[in-house]
Amino acid sequence: PDPPAIVRLTGQSTVTATLSLLDQPPLNVMQKTAFPVDVAQGKIRLAATISMPLRQGNTIADIQYDVTGAIADVRSTLLVRERILEAQRLDLAASERGIEIYGTSALDAVPMSIAWRQPFGQPLRTRGSRLQCAGVAGPAVDAVPALGGSLGAGHGSSSGADSTARQATVG
Repeated sequence: PDPPAIVRLTGQSTVTATLSLLDQPPLNVMQKTAFPVDVAQGKIRLAATISMPLRQGNTIADIQYDVTGAIADVRSTLLVRERILEAQRLDLAASERGIEIYGTSALDAVPMSIAWRQPFGQPLRTRGSRLQCAGVAGPAVDAVPALGGSLGAGHGSSSGADSTARQATVG
């Protein structure tokens, strides 16, 4: 067998520049989602490990990668259609299996925890990603209209009597 080539990277940049880099061949990360590389504004710090056989002609199936990071000063009007998502910090994890962004945020100024996941390895679908939101129940959360017209109450997980969980298909 061919010995592995292992590359370790650390860096910081804007979200758009980072996603643009990850969307280059052979990874094409954002092409596997329903979102453009400018899905959000913010600053990102990340660490990545990329492993592949040390040979010519590798395909995407030969490449393994693990990316972790923190995104600061996040703002997006694309992740949830017609809504403003903001966060001081969100965490990011990506691998050949998918991408996940999660943390405490505000959706239309309503504080909540979010987790957005997009699995890879499936045919590109515009409705393949999931956004789960959990926040304090009551008028503030109830005032957030259906997320992109596809919000379902009671999906996902919640904790305590004062919380609610909602899941939406986005994209």
